[in-house]
Amino acid sequence: MNKIPLQLELSPEMPNVYGALDYREFREALVKIHEILVKSSLEHKLVSEALDQYLVGNELNSVKFYNRGC
Repeated sequence: MNKIPLQLELSPEMPNVYGALDYREFREALVKIHEILVKSSLEHKLVSEALDQYLVGNELNSVKFYNRGC
């Protein structure tokens, strides 16, 4: 199984805004969606499949691709 590290700098924290009710509801919905994706491992599966499709579509050697940055 391929492991893809989570790059936190690409997932910045949501700002705290206490004024608009619409914004708070939208933010709560995004937080819930994120929790579901993380707990179900769906996010990891989708990223892995997208990466595999990219490798096949661009005829890249996956061993060289995965070891390139290490």
